[in-house]
Amino acid sequence: MCTAEGCFNSAKYRGLGLCATHRNRILRNSKFEKPVVKRNPAIGVCLSNGCSSKVFAKNLCKLCYMKIWSKTNPHKVCAMASKRRASIRKQTPSWLNADDLWMIEEAYKLAQERTNLFGFQWHVDHIVPLNGKNVSGFHVPNNLQVIPAIVNQRKSSIFINS
Repeated sequence: MCTAEGCFNSAKYRGLGLCATHRNRILRNSKFEKPVVKRNPAIGVCLSNGCSSKVFAKNLCKLCYMKIWSKTNPHKVCAMASKRRASIRKQTPSWLNADDLWMIEEAYKLAQERTNLFGFQWHVDHIVPLNGKNVSGFHVPNNLQVIPAIVNQRKSSIFINS
């Protein structure tokens, strides 16, 4: 986001931390005052209220940044979720029987139970990613594993052959 006070546009000029509008005002017109730019006094710490995580972008940690981005871009969030659901539907073979579908449901229940038990997020991960660069797998029980969310996010859509 633009670091000019009261502006929530995306900062296209990252060196300045300003959106195009505020950058152009500074460069073209001397009659506009230079916007007050908020700088992070403790470099490397998130500026969000009550958060003390490492900075990811624009003086915010990744979680705080994604929360703000999600609120300002609900149409993109909806499109990404829809694409993900379609991908899972497309990669779920028709030859799965009721027992296989039950096992898939149980994997998601296990992830939720572990989240409640341990106090941090657990995800159902596809061992062979659904849409990998080099290889793509199916949404079947023997391609699923329940792992901590941070491990799954680090892995992304990479196939780790072990």
